[in-house]
Amino acid sequence: MTIADDKAALRAQMRAERQVLLRSGAAPELACQIGQHILAWTTKQTPQTLASYCAIGSEPDITSTHTQIAGQNGWSLALPVVQPGEELMVFKAWRGGDAIVQGPHKTLQPESKALEVRPHTVLMPLLAFDRAGSRLGQGGGYYDRALTALRQTQPVLAIGVAFACQEVTQVPTEAHDAALDAVVTEHGLQYST
Repeated sequence: MTIADDKAALRAQMRAERQVLLRSGAAPELACQIGQHILAWTTKQTPQTLASYCAIGSEPDITSTHTQIAGQNGWSLALPVVQPGEELMVFKAWRGGDAIVQGPHKTLQPESKALEVRPHTVLMPLLAFDRAGSRLGQGGGYYDRALTALRQTQPVLAIGVAFACQEVTQVPTEAHDAALDAVVTEHGLQYST
């Protein structure tokens, strides 16, 4: 088997795990706990631009946290935007109440007229993670390419957002996979080792 095969098998397994969690009814409460850990983390940081995401399917839905962060003095928010037909994802400014439109792959994102920004911290969903900072995403490579581009010009803290059940012993990785600095789950924020 190849690394691509290993990744595909792990994606299928983790999607099934999240579906079980979703059907159990526990996911909203766990996502709320994740959001509270993110909020607690922001109170200890210098205000900056924070990129988050709008949940799709069984991803942890932390959208209620966005408004709370946006209400904190000095913090600004951004959300990812993928233009149809483009391979690169960028981040655009977003404030509570700003319009959200459907993008490629069923994503929800700010309107194209929103201002492009370069976030200092990126919160990103994932399918699996390990303690070494490896992340398995949906397979499109958008976050990998975006982090690589951002990190060429500035330091960027990459924080995976996941349910604790998504942790595995080792995520299969390739050279192009961008590493995480930390992961936040319902148990709190843990930095990669």
